[in-house]
Amino acid sequence: GDEEVILEEKNGETAQQGIKQKKVKKSKQIIQPAEAILNKDGGFIVNPKDYKKETVGNKAFQFNQIPEGLISNQVAPKHFSLSFGFYDYVLNLPENEKVKQEMSDISASLAKTQSVRKRMELLLKMRMSIRNLSIPDQYLKKISAKIQREFGKGIRVFLRSSTNAEDLDGYAGAGLYDSFGNINPTYRTLGKYIRKVWASVWNARAFF
Repeated sequence: GDEEVILEEKNGETAQQGIKQKKVKKSKQIIQPAEAILNKDGGFIVNPKDYKKETVGNKAFQFNQIPEGLISNQVAPKHFSLSFGFYDYVLNLPENEKVKQEMSDISASLAKTQSVRKRMELLLKMRMSIRNLSIPDQYLKKISAKIQREFGKGIRVFLRSSTNAEDLDGYAGAGLYDSFGNINPTYRTLGKYIRKVWASVWNARAFF
């Protein structure tokens, strides 16, 4: 499935990804294709009012559907997402050509082996490769600036995974991918954890 990252203030934010790999189990729902284009707001940021199933994962999309005022003193976390297209854009940057080739080779090896031990080794290698992707500082600084501007200075955030292969009718997929809380949203720290969320689509518990 396609994976996204949700950036939430310590009450809620979002970001995204775009690996097309996993088959959805126990569900007949048709998965929407990810849009490969970048949008006009910073090139990759998706604001809640613009959430569509083609651009953000189901967790983010449904999160935005929660009505306000259901209970007294209800707090609606602030949030936004990074488009599926952002991951594809980063992956195809010239500086990531070597990593992209490594990922392609690992994917081919995974398809050939039936050994659980070997697959575990390859999945770990894939996650490490994704964590080596280079995300241009200019984009990470835009994410950090948006958090500071809209959530407030000194706030810490949650980076939450969200894919279009989970939170489906008949298949929750809860806990397959990684989310990270209490993150100091400096641009370098955001880059580190965005890559970790992207890499988690290759977690063993998500693959098998």
